[in-house]
Amino acid sequence: MLLKAVTILSSVFYFIPFLIVLFRKCWNVRPVLLFSLYWVLGGLLNLLLLVADSFGSSFNAGLDVFFTYYNVLDPLLVLGIMYYASRSVIIKKSLLVTMGLLVIGIIITAIFFGLKHETIKYVLGFGVVAVFLYALVEILNYIRKLVFHWHEEVMIYIYAAIVYEYGTYLFNYWFDYWYTKPTAQEFLDSTLVYNLSTIVAVSISLASFLHAKLNPSKREEKKATAKPTEREIFYL
Repeated sequence: MLLKAVTILSSVFYFIPFLIVLFRKCWNVRPVLLFSLYWVLGGLLNLLLLVADSFGSSFNAGLDVFFTYYNVLDPLLVLGIMYYASRSVIIKKSLLVTMGLLVIGIIITAIFFGLKHETIKYVLGFGVVAVFLYALVEILNYIRKLVFHWHEEVMIYIYAAIVYEYGTYLFNYWFDYWYTKPTAQEFLDSTLVYNLSTIVAVSISLASFLHAKLNPSKREEKKATAKPTEREIFYL
């Protein structure tokens, strides 16, 4: 009962950033729009899981296959959004290399082993760690500035949410793919932790969505989305 209630609550939270984007008419801030749409996708998938029990076993078997594919592609999707949002040329180049390696890893896994729960753990682990580290790198690049533009303020909170969400996901990843035969109760506890982390992560991002200047003038928008330069520092 608790798990279902938390899952419903986390599904609702997934949609809040996008609703704020619509309410504040700030869809012209593309990184914000893309991350809010990413969370909408997460909310839709959560709702799908909630109603899965209403369908037959064949539907649930197909759903398991779908989520195996989605799980391995999810880090690639987030890295792609981060590539679009990044203002550092060095980070963007590094992201391209990382995404290329991830795609190669997925293709090799699919060809030689098939994309199954037990075979994707290496490439999935690489993707999850990559998202976590790049989000940290972006935060460090933004906070080194003494004065924040509205764009930096927005992105710091969003990346902080990604760091928290994927940091918790690392725990779930270890539990789901490396822990030896978790019991049914342990699996439910892991799912509960994941949904609670989603609520916290989205709440972190909401501080930015609600208070940052998300409806800038055209001049401010042009300045905030200016072409990135090589002078951005890349922390390792």
